[in-house]
Amino acid sequence: MFFVAKFVFLSWAVVGFVHAHGYMSSPAARNSAWRFGFDVAADYNDNELSCGGRGVQHDINGGRCGVCGDDWRLPEPRPHERGGRFGRGVVTADYSEGQVVPVTIRLSANHKGWYEFRLCSNSDAGARDSQRCLDKHLLAMADGSGSRYALDGSIRGEHTVHVQLPRGVSCAHCVLQWTWTVGNSWGVCPDGSGGLGCGPQETFVNCADVRIRPKGFLPGTGLSPKFRKPWPRPS
Repeated sequence: MFFVAKFVFLSWAVVGFVHAHGYMSSPAARNSAWRFGFDVAADYNDNELSCGGRGVQHDINGGRCGVCGDDWRLPEPRPHERGGRFGRGVVTADYSEGQVVPVTIRLSANHKGWYEFRLCSNSDAGARDSQRCLDKHLLAMADGSGSRYALDGSIRGEHTVHVQLPRGVSCAHCVLQWTWTVGNSWGVCPDGSGGLGCGPQETFVNCADVRIRPKGFLPGTGLSPKFRKPWPRPS
């Protein structure tokens, strides 16, 4: 009996670990900025922004997700959106217009799938995040392979993806969104067959606040926390 109980406990512990996934570490996302010295609230579940989980997102919310990875059912602004607990507008990286940006992702469990990156330019401190704004700039991979990065299942820990910022876009405040659609669930493929990675999948979303200087400024590698104060919460 003791052996069975111990096995159940260990199995639960392993499952709990497997369900911790990843976050964007550079530029530091709103959920992970506390790890890098920025004056923001600490989010100790920063690697679990998966739209409430696969079941919640697809079975309850009809595939919908908060702009920055929160459960869509939460009232706006959701915790990781601008005006929410973690969405204080603290800029964590400083770039130049048209720059190739290295984006670093830290994974604690690799579930394959793909990444996409989007950018919204809106320097109005009272504005809310919107997917419509982010969809205006689906960023291309710097190597010319398109706008979708296929995640190799062998990758562990931190890895870096290079994306191309759009030319002609500069801002005192932009939002960079990382979306990871995983590929570890079995579902129905477009041809009617079944397969791993087909059908509705778990989705992770992070948002980072960045600045993009007009062409002519030298590219930055980051912005020290002391150079930026948080915005007040919108009333």
